[in-house]
Amino acid sequence: GPRLVEVLSAPDFAVAMVLAELCATPGSVENPRRVASALLRVLDASDLCVPLLKLALSRELPRGGGGPVNARLLKDASAAGELCGAALAMAGSGFVRACFAPLAAQLCSGDVDFEVEPALLLPGESLASNTDNLCKAVQWFLDTAREATHDAPPLLRVLASHVYTLFPSSSRDAARASILSLLCLSLIAPALESPVEHGLLPPPPSPP
Repeated sequence: GPRLVEVLSAPDFAVAMVLAELCATPGSVENPRRVASALLRVLDASDLCVPLLKLALSRELPRGGGGPVNARLLKDASAAGELCGAALAMAGSGFVRACFAPLAAQLCSGDVDFEVEPALLLPGESLASNTDNLCKAVQWFLDTAREATHDAPPLLRVLASHVYTLFPSSSRDAARASILSLLCLSLIAPALESPVEHGLLPPPPSPP
């Protein structure tokens, strides 16, 4: 209710940030993503989800770049990473399915001409050819991700724009790397790690 939102958001989202920090601390919460998602849903009902996410990102990367740039933004466990991951999982699930389900289906169909582990190559199969085919598959994935950015969910665009403004003009490469982390680590990687759970692949048939 309104009272809960007030407790979570004032002053400066202090209670909400404590909960987010707990989610980012290994072993502190049984299901960090579920807790972070519940927190965001409560705040989103009062249009406070995006302000919290922006605050978390701003605290992880102090504005102005007076000190060394945190090139590992969102790569380590952090409140911002947990919150952004939960938010994008809620807002971007349809986007991920539409973009990557066909690719995942083909890769899992068995009709591929490469092995990720060279040790799995059969006798007589060329390591050079396998490497070339693997590189083509990775490039296909990257091309798909790049083309998909035109249809990215609005929340991802808002957060990416905010991250970009937090970096000084001399650190635009670091800004782009952090935005890529936001996209890959918070949205794409979890879906590829659990493709059935995220709808990239159909569930396996039930045993007879």
